[in-house]
Amino acid sequence: MKTRIFSASVLLFIIIAATTESGSSVVSAQSKLRWSNPQPIRGIADDSDTPILIADQNRTVHAFNSQWTGGFGRSDLAVFYAQWTLERGWTIPGDILLSPYKRQARVLDAFLDRKGMFHVIFFGGVGEDAQIYYSRAPVEGASRASAWSPPKMIGIHAETLSSGAIRGDADGNLFVVYSGSVEGNGLYWIHSTDWGNTWSEPQAVFLTNSAILWVFAIQVAMDSKGQSHTVWTVVNKAGNGEAIYYARLESNQKRWTFPVAIETIKVCLYEADWAFVIPYKGELFLVYNCGAPARRWIRRSTDDGRTWTDPAIPFPSLVGETGHPVLLVDSNNVLYTIFANRTSDERASGIWFSVWNGDRWNEPELIVLGRQSSQPDPSRPQAIISQGNILLLTWRQDPGLTPNGVWFTYTTLDAPELQVTALPILTMVTATPFAPTVSQPLVPSRTASPRLVVTPQSNGGMSSSV
Repeated sequence: MKTRIFSASVLLFIIIAATTESGSSVVSAQSKLRWSNPQPIRGIADDSDTPILIADQNRTVHAFNSQWTGGFGRSDLAVFYAQWTLERGWTIPGDILLSPYKRQARVLDAFLDRKGMFHVIFFGGVGEDAQIYYSRAPVEGASRASAWSPPKMIGIHAETLSSGAIRGDADGNLFVVYSGSVEGNGLYWIHSTDWGNTWSEPQAVFLTNSAILWVFAIQVAMDSKGQSHTVWTVVNKAGNGEAIYYARLESNQKRWTFPVAIETIKVCLYEADWAFVIPYKGELFLVYNCGAPARRWIRRSTDDGRTWTDPAIPFPSLVGETGHPVLLVDSNNVLYTIFANRTSDERASGIWFSVWNGDRWNEPELIVLGRQSSQPDPSRPQAIISQGNILLLTWRQDPGLTPNGVWFTYTTLDAPELQVTALPILTMVTATPFAPTVSQPLVPSRTASPRLVVTPQSNGGMSSSV
């Protein structure tokens, strides 16, 4: 008999689903969670990707996305900003940043520091003729274009796949990783030790050693020790992931570990892609796509990424490639995952939710139900937990078919609200010259990175050799 994901409870969810005008449904689960009726986010263009979400400690979620200022092909591609609160809902997104080059800015990531300053990076340019730009603004002025510092070019030769991330610590150290081609296609990093006033030159962390392999889907997580864990995909010209790599930036912000291949296309057959890493209770949890058809696989590490467990497939009846999963931790230190997939029998395509119970992932619950289709709809979820107990979820509706915008829903978790902390009030961005400032390289300089031979270890992890 063919295995199906639908338990009796999930079938009941579908029966009682409240259908929206888009053809999607919110599912009222028989768990403690009750999700709001899904709605489109007003002002976000139909062809826009899901926004980058940042939660402060003042009950507010901040959102950054890129869209055309006056319609596709007729104006500038700009970075837009909006915010959401449980009490007031969404503000109308407004454009805040334009690229100094080619008038096209694709936002890559954002970071909010302890001083109440936003740091944003975007891909500025077209195709392979692009750079990485940086800007910042105080959080209370983030909706005003005039509050943002003039975009500064900090990373040269950005790759057309336009992937990158920015993170920082409490001492003013910031770093950016991005897909570039300074010395060849690869992962590059730039750092600042003074809250973004000055930046180093880009240095290679990893090179693909190929003109037809590129770095994509970069994702970074910082742990309580100040270490930064970075995962990325190497993709081929067909757009399929050849391998997933991992490397760690030590807490001194000066040294990267040797990049190690976590999974390859030889194992996954179709592709290895869409990795997401999060530190949790002294471990690293890594979820990614692998297999034919693609499913979510998981590995764990108890030694800061030096070795990894054998892979497990927690949701075997859910398939498809629909972007990164999202992993989140609430104020009770409970770990959740949210991801978009369809059932293997294609009876449902939707967004799913599961809780880590300390030993395994619970049976996934369906949050949003899409049309019965082999296409990934809905897809590319982004989610954030605000104040420790409000979970906000966004996703793309009908991507690649008839674009139907970015939608959202939210729920209250069974967790206490964290103490509200007003953000520092900053009246202006410190003016600094935006000329390149070069520091000494903090990674070994090389023209080509060694190829890795990955060997399984008896403990279920991996070792690498050149």
